[in-house]
Amino acid sequence: MDHNSQNKASNSKPNIKGNVTRKKLKCIFTNAQSIVNKRDELQSTVYQEEPDIISIVETWLNSKISDAEIQIPGYQATRLDRQNRPHGGVLLYTKEGIEVQQRTDSELNIYNEALWCDITSQGTELDLLIGIVYRSPNNTNEENDNLNKALCLLNKVQKDILIMGDFNYRDINWEAGSGKSEAFLDVIMDNLWTQHVSAPTRQESLLDLVITSNPCAIDEVEIIAHLGNSDHTMLRWDTNYYVNQNDTVPKRDFKSANFDAIRSELEEIDWNNKLNNKSADQAWNETKAVLHRLIYDYVPTKQQRKKKKTLWLTRRAQKSIRRKHRAWKRYKSQKTTQRFEHYKQCQKEAKREVEVAKRSFEKRLAENIKEDTKSFYAYVRTKQKVKDSVGPLKNEAGETINPGVDTANALNNYFVTVFADEKMKHPFLKQYFKDQMTCFSKTSR
Repeated sequence: MDHNSQNKASNSKPNIKGNVTRKKLKCIFTNAQSIVNKRDELQSTVYQEEPDIISIVETWLNSKISDAEIQIPGYQATRLDRQNRPHGGVLLYTKEGIEVQQRTDSELNIYNEALWCDITSQGTELDLLIGIVYRSPNNTNEENDNLNKALCLLNKVQKDILIMGDFNYRDINWEAGSGKSEAFLDVIMDNLWTQHVSAPTRQESLLDLVITSNPCAIDEVEIIAHLGNSDHTMLRWDTNYYVNQNDTVPKRDFKSANFDAIRSELEEIDWNNKLNNKSADQAWNETKAVLHRLIYDYVPTKQQRKKKKTLWLTRRAQKSIRRKHRAWKRYKSQKTTQRFEHYKQCQKEAKREVEVAKRSFEKRLAENIKEDTKSFYAYVRTKQKVKDSVGPLKNEAGETINPGVDTANALNNYFVTVFADEKMKHPFLKQYFKDQMTCFSKTSR
């Protein structure tokens, strides 16, 4: 076997999907009390926690705030803003690789501050209905009844259910299963659901709930630090559902390429004969095919970790956030005034460090715009647009279509059915333009 053949044999076909591992679906929930002014701290928290699902209530978003202003790299946002009055609103972030389909059932959406989505993950058995709910303490009786009706309808759903939200039922004793809010409690009990939060989430009140139809879906919900100056703590938990995680992507390692073999093969090609009597496009396609084959044969692949870090997030800012979470854990273990004040101080420092890190990064970009225009406009583009995804789609039988080729074929088949045949003859148009040209030529004379 010659040297070139050895190189070809040793260069195995690259793993297009990278290294895929299975991991538990990880979730975070909080009442943000305005997400726009806490987005940077949320982004730094997401970088450290790496959740698959982020659910937020009281987003305070409206139609004037675009998706680009709240996007987090690597996540898709699905939002439901409160209409006609301020505050409220719910938001769901899902990690790339998780397919989301928002429910549009009119009966289920009878309550207007609940977002219902089906989530799936290709290559896994994950098929889950997620609900994010915000119930204002100022709700009318009718609104409360509508929420309970929507929850009752979930009995018909033939899949596991995960509901999280700020329900503002401070009177319920979840250990005893009693309280003044009997209608809501009856729904939970009748559906045989499990409520997993056992500690206060806002001062001494347990307002934020995590409810599942499968009692074994969650082992423990952990209370973690606040997001910015919100007076609600964040909730974090791992589910017993699994998703595929792809932390690396394949990349050609040109530093290890066998350029001698590439040159040798290029010299053996009779380019005059190969490109003779071909158009420019044909010649380019022939040349490109040769180059692609040589790259495949002689340039090995390596796995490169995906870039997860936010561009402006400094090590100092990361340390300040970790310090805040450690201070909260110490306070939880022993609730003293001194430890709480220390936590509040760490919270302020973390907020300040995040703001300073982002402001310094943006200032450097602006100052170096003449020397590094590319980086400046690349950063600006991330603030101006959001990558929209197509699907997931369903076929006529109601089955979810796999993304990629199957989705493209389904769209193609649909467009064929509505495509209009424009090969129609219009003799009157032909005669009209003929008359116009006749008049034009007479006028020219």
